[in-house]
Amino acid sequence: MMDVTAFSLGLVAGLLLGGVMAGLWAVARLRPQLAVAEARRDETVKSLHEQKDLLAQARQELTEAFRALSGDALKSNNEAF
Repeated sequence: MMDVTAFSLGLVAGLLLGGVMAGLWAVARLRPQLAVAEARRDETVKSLHEQKDLLAQARQELTEAFRALSGDALKSNNEAF
């Protein structure tokens, strides 16, 4: 009876230890990939913010240009009458 109990405890302890070792190995293997993915994410976020700022600036410039052109068109139209 003791042999079965000792064997069972040894088996469970071995499985637990093996699981912990496999988990540590996986974490060590995936950590560099995570760092690369996070760096890419940060670069993408920075790029998106820059693009958003450029789009806002372009929109402002187009709005100002449209206002100027529409004002000129109205002025020209009024002078024609």
